[in-house]
Amino acid sequence: YESMHFGPHGACFKTGPIAAHARPHINVELKGRAIAAIPKSTAVIAELFAKLAEDLEINVSRLDVDIDIHQNVPSPTHWEEARINGTLKTKSRDTTFTRSQDGDTFYVGSRHSDKRLLVYNRRGFNRHEMKFKAAYANQTIWKYLKAPEKTARAMLNSIATVDSDWFREFQASPLELDKFGSAATPEIDRWEAHFVKQFM
Repeated sequence: YESMHFGPHGACFKTGPIAAHARPHINVELKGRAIAAIPKSTAVIAELFAKLAEDLEINVSRLDVDIDIHQNVPSPTHWEEARINGTLKTKSRDTTFTRSQDGDTFYVGSRHSDKRLLVYNRRGFNRHEMKFKAAYANQTIWKYLKAPEKTARAMLNSIATVDSDWFREFQASPLELDKFGSAATPEIDRWEAHFVKQFM
């Protein structure tokens, strides 16, 4: 990137082509605390992006949203049991459960899917990681910026649902949105080192 700007609570705004002769690129990452800091009475970021989209003809190509669950339910095992007993509802033909030393992971969709859900428990909590690409990302981003929690639930439901009490309780409980962006943001000093190496 040609420029990178860091704000409160891990917010990050990066602009410029990411490689020689690449198309102009804008990357925005907002962690959960940054989203929580947005005044709920206004849609400042939504308005900013709408203006950018209008002036620059922005097309959002990818949207990642994580939901962290600091309790046992729902876990990858719950999702796998739902697949086995037929209570999992999804249009995707790709559902996979894996178990390793790092932990369990349940997948809905493949790497090439425009919608994908990963549920894993590798760091002491269960994370639901949703990935939207192409038209789905571009259509969803504006709704998400105006109402993150409500839209996150709708995003999950558009990928998969489960006909069970635990899923209904999960949907009714407050959501902790850990990240909004395209990838996890490394520490700032690592970014600065990378920036110096690439551009200075």
